[in-house]
Amino acid sequence: MALKILHFTEITSTNDYAKNVISNSDAGDIVEDTAILADIQTAGRGRFSGKVWVSAFGNFHCSYIIGISKLGISESNASLINNISILAIKNWLVDLAGSDDGISTKLPNDVLIHNRKVAGVLAEIQYPYAVIGVGINLMCSPIDSASNIKDDLKVLVKSTELVDNLYTRLLNGMTGGF
Repeated sequence: MALKILHFTEITSTNDYAKNVISNSDAGDIVEDTAILADIQTAGRGRFSGKVWVSAFGNFHCSYIIGISKLGISESNASLINNISILAIKNWLVDLAGSDDGISTKLPNDVLIHNRKVAGVLAEIQYPYAVIGVGINLMCSPIDSASNIKDDLKVLVKSTELVDNLYTRLLNGMTGGF
């Protein structure tokens, strides 16, 4: 099935919006294979209560709605979704950079370039779906201790070009295609 992309200029939280889509859908509605993409999030959040994901225009803010059954992961193993997601992002960065030099992960949900955070994942289960929120600093580092792809890898990536590619990588990783 093709990925349906809902693109917003500004939104509070892509994960919250995705969870609302699921909650407000009728049984016959198809919400699976949907991406919520935003240019800016005003209330993006991290894994722990009160932890904020700082958003900046030009960076990647996206949440994917994927049916858990499609992932081949049981509900009891849903915590694997975070780990597999950060590996998918790390592998994308390695391919982009042409090397794994300086690219690493910090469990449970961060991807680093030279020990500075460049991406984060927030996976939440709203059975029978997984909502996989991904933030990647493409153009700038919203905080001094963070990294970004433009400056550190010298590559320009647009979020609209990344949304399908990353979705495919997430699915491949979940179904054993790494």
